[in-house]
Amino acid sequence: MLRVIIPLLLIGAAWTNELVPSSKLVATRNVDISTQLAKFSVNLEVKNGGPEATYFVYALTKTDNDHLSYLVASDSANKKLPVAPIKYAAAKPGFEYYKINFGSPLASGASHKVKIEYVLTGALKAYPAQISQEENQFMLFNTNDAIVSPYTVESDTTTITTGGKIISSTDGKQTTSKVTYTNTNLAPYTTKPVSVHYENNSPFVVVTSLERTIEISHWGNVAIEDHIEIVHKGAELKGAFSRLDYQVDRRTKSPIVKVLKATLPAKSRDIYYRDQIGNISTSTVRNFKDRVEVEMRPRFPLLGGWRTNYILGISPLFNDLVVESAKIKIILPETAQ
Repeated sequence: MLRVIIPLLLIGAAWTNELVPSSKLVATRNVDISTQLAKFSVNLEVKNGGPEATYFVYALTKTDNDHLSYLVASDSANKKLPVAPIKYAAAKPGFEYYKINFGSPLASGASHKVKIEYVLTGALKAYPAQISQEENQFMLFNTNDAIVSPYTVESDTTTITTGGKIISSTDGKQTTSKVTYTNTNLAPYTTKPVSVHYENNSPFVVVTSLERTIEISHWGNVAIEDHIEIVHKGAELKGAFSRLDYQVDRRTKSPIVKVLKATLPAKSRDIYYRDQIGNISTSTVRNFKDRVEVEMRPRFPLLGGWRTNYILGISPLFNDLVVESAKIKIILPETAQ
C-alpha cells in the first residue's frame, strides 16, 4: 500500500533564551530505511541534572531537518506531547531545535521517558544512479552513528534496518539486513558520520502534483476527484526498455512499479480510474468490511525517472507515498453558507 507523506511546513519558530537546565540522555534509536522513507523511532530517558524542568530540546542536523516530513513525541503512556520548533541565541550553527514539553514538571534528579518519531523524505540516494532494466536497485543512506544532542548522551544504541542485503556499512555490528552502533558518554553535539549501502527494490513513487476537487451537491452527496502526477525517483533506467524482458522478469521484488494501490473509505462507490486518453480498464476493486482497496495498473510500467498521470474518483489514502505539492478545491452548492 502507498502512504501519503506530505512535507512538513514549520512556520514561526519561537525564540527562547535558554536551552534547558543540565540534563543527560539514554537513547535507543531505530531507523527503518526499507522503503523510500527513512523512519526514525527514538526512545529517550531524560535525566534532569538541574532545577525543575517543564521541557527539553531535541536537535536535528540541518541536513535531516531539510528532509523532515513530520515529527511527533509521546510519553511512556503513549500520550502525545506538545512539540514546537525553537530558536535561541546560543544555538550551534548547522542544527535545528524542537522544544518538547513534558506532561508534568520534571523534578531535579528525576527522569522521564519520551518517544520521538519522525520521517525523512528524499534522504536515500540511488547508488548507482542508473541501472539497467534487469538490475536491482541500491541505495546509499548517510546519517550519524548516534543521536546528535545539545546534552550529554550517557549511552546510545542505534539500529538501522534496511530490509535488503547490505553491501557495505561504516563500522558497526552488521548482519544481512541490519547494522547496530553502540556509544557511551558522548559530549554534546558529538557527530560521527556513517553510511549504509544496501539493496532496496521498493518503489520510489513520488507525487509531484496532487489536485483534489471535492464537490458537495444540494442533496448532500460528496464527489471527490484527484488529478495526480507521479514520477519514479529511484535509480534511473540505463539503456532501452524491453517489453519482452519485462514480461519474463520473475523477480519477487523489483524496482519497476507495475501496480499502484489505494485504500478508500468503506462503502466507497462510483470509483473510476482514467488518464488523459480515457478510461483505464486494468483496475480491480476489492471490498472489505472496513475499507475498499483499488489496484490500478498504469498503461505502462514505471521505471526510474519515468512519469505518469491519472485521475481517480473518490478519496484515496495512500501508504509510503511522498507528496511534494497538493492543491485542494472544494465546490459547494450555490446557496451554501
